[in-house]
Amino acid sequence: LDEDLAGAGYNVHQSEIAIGSGGLRGKGFLNGTQTKLKFVPEQDTDFIFCTVGEEEGFVGAAGVLLLFLALILRLIKLAERQPYRFGRVYGYCVISVFLFHVFINVGMVLGLTPVIGIPLPFFSYGGSSLWGFTLLLFIFLPVVAWSILGLIVLIIVLVLIVPIGADVSYIDGELRLAARANGFSFQLLPKKPGDEDKPQKEKKPVKPKKEKKPKPKPEAGSKPKKKLDFTMDEILELLKRVLRGVGRFGKITVNRFMLHYVAAGDDPYNTAVTYNYVNAALSSLIPICEQKFIVKDADVRTDIDFTADKMKVDAELCITIRLIQVVRMAFAVAFGALGILIRNKLRLLREKRQARKNGSVDADSDNVNNTDNNREQPAQAEERMDSNG
Repeated sequence: LDEDLAGAGYNVHQSEIAIGSGGLRGKGFLNGTQTKLKFVPEQDTDFIFCTVGEEEGFVGAAGVLLLFLALILRLIKLAERQPYRFGRVYGYCVISVFLFHVFINVGMVLGLTPVIGIPLPFFSYGGSSLWGFTLLLFIFLPVVAWSILGLIVLIIVLVLIVPIGADVSYIDGELRLAARANGFSFQLLPKKPGDEDKPQKEKKPVKPKKEKKPKPKPEAGSKPKKKLDFTMDEILELLKRVLRGVGRFGKITVNRFMLHYVAAGDDPYNTAVTYNYVNAALSSLIPICEQKFIVKDADVRTDIDFTADKMKVDAELCITIRLIQVVRMAFAVAFGALGILIRNKLRLLREKRQARKNGSVDADSDNVNNTDNNREQPAQAEERMDSNG
């Protein structure tokens, strides 16, 4: 590397110059010449330690190493306190990972070890290394951390994996309703015959209603309750953001959609007109449904029967959604409404300040008018005395 300073040894050579130019106390925050002028190519990731050495000097670099030493000693102490062998072994594995990364990273920046692209824990830029080191420490914490981690993993699994849905059908005048979760179906309507045979619970005697006490009137010194004061523009913007958040729900999966419609009636003309209206409405709804729904199975049929007295409708709908869609929509609506509330609060504060300024200006003008009137009153009295002799 020393022989090829413009090629393979360029990074190490520039990092050594940066650390050496830092001196004892460094050049100051964001004042490093080697790093600010981009002489060190990977100064944000693998060679970030040279940035610390140049800007903070020997004192800052030594402080970073002392922090890592304190972390490793603390992890050793925690590993020795683990009651089970697995906990101790895992603790020393975490310690080894941190010690190896710190030693190799600092060594390759100083030219003591080969450059193999190992990040400095919690310093190097990059989401994967940060998440990795954080999870290592998080899992090593006591049982509380395990429960929190398990709860987080459970929520993530439920949000990403578990599908929920509903099955609604109206066939031959009978309404059926069932809920689904992860492939399991729970019938809600109609109730099972076994539920009707169960003895009904005795109704508890109705307790007499207590008379409501009149609310005490607010005292003179008590502060009035604050009420929300929205302008029409803010209300319209709130509705727009709520609708925009609802639009973030995404497409709904329709596992099955069935509609059988038979037009019938006493008047053949009205029956034919109704039949045409239904067909026209279904034709116009098809492109909208293709944008908002993912239909896997559809069975739509329309017919006309001039001999029957009443129309007949059979329908069935099976939909499926993911919990992540509900969470995404809820977050979008909540953050949109929060932005409007913050804007409303700031507007009310500005109006209050403006009212205080206007009130002080009015008070000053009243004082000026009073002083002028006080000056005019003696002058008018003297004039009256002169006129009376």
